[in-house]
Amino acid sequence: MLAVLASAVGYGSIPYFALAGYAGNLTPEIAVVARYGFPALLLGWLLPRALKTGTGGKQFLLTGALMGLGAWSFFKALSLLPVTLAVLLFFSYPLFSLVARKLFDKKDIGKSGAMSAALVLLGIGLVWSGTSATQPLSLQGLAYGFLGPASYALVLHKMNQGADYLAPLQVAACLFTGTMLVMLPLLLLSSATQVMPEGLNGWGALLGLMLLTGIIPQMLMAYGAPIAGRVMSASAGGLECVTALILGSLAAARWPSLLEWGAMAAIVAALLLVSRLDKSYLDH
Repeated sequence: MLAVLASAVGYGSIPYFALAGYAGNLTPEIAVVARYGFPALLLGWLLPRALKTGTGGKQFLLTGALMGLGAWSFFKALSLLPVTLAVLLFFSYPLFSLVARKLFDKKDIGKSGAMSAALVLLGIGLVWSGTSATQPLSLQGLAYGFLGPASYALVLHKMNQGADYLAPLQVAACLFTGTMLVMLPLLLLSSATQVMPEGLNGWGALLGLMLLTGIIPQMLMAYGAPIAGRVMSASAGGLECVTALILGSLAAARWPSLLEWGAMAAIVAALLLVSRLDKSYLDH
């Protein structure tokens, strides 16, 4: 259980290192490549066998491409929106997960699902009113803000189906490689003129993205999730949300308002409810 909780804290530190990296002249594209590229290289030796074992490896490769799109959208939102809004919009993915469940599985979401959806909408409403009242919001940033959780929800839908004949690290290898299939073209098409960061803060952010938000929490989750169980692993998303909001706010030097704290509480409650509804988890 401690490994799962530690991995959630690692994943939740993404906004902190992303904002620190932007201050050190990293772009969202470079930040995502740093976060996913290093694990993809380390786990690449597992990829050939995973792709040869049934169709699951190929499916997870495509799922990784979708995950890359969602990650890129989240990093773009962090560069264009107030950090509290970007973070809480991303963690609104339970709402999109419930929509996917209804559309693709034709399953009733039940009372827990309806309550989770209501809590997400309440959270979005609170954080929206808390930020839009103080500053104009980027429409492009909002588009990225909603694209991230929508993509993540579709990834969750695939992960819920599972492939028991693949080991967790084999799945991770497919996901990370798939992410790079999307991110490398996006990096080449971006307007970035500088690939390497500047200063100690920039290099520290790059290493943090590579290690503390990437390979280390991935290894902890792969080790701890089978022991802790799927419900516990999915519930760790609540801790991840809280960590992301606190560390992101520290990096932005702006503490959340009471409305934004209330939005976080509503969304964390939704995460806990939907994790018990789906009884499944996702390695990032």
